[in-house]
Amino acid sequence: MDLMDYSSKVVDQVTRQAVGKFWYGDRASAMKYITAYFPSWILDSFVLKHTGLDVIASEQQKAL
Repeated sequence: MDLMDYSSKVVDQVTRQAVGKFWYGDRASAMKYITAYFPSWILDSFVLKHTGLDVIASEQQKAL
């Protein structure tokens, strides 16, 4: 989804004072399903391992 299209839809929801969650973007449907039916620890673990955050956390632990 184009950045301006995404931004426009989000601003529209905020200015209309939408209640609840709203989902926009290329993988919004998949994320909506995943967050509804899988425990959050699974998503956290996946994001941690596939974004490099696990490397950053490990380096910070070594620095302490």
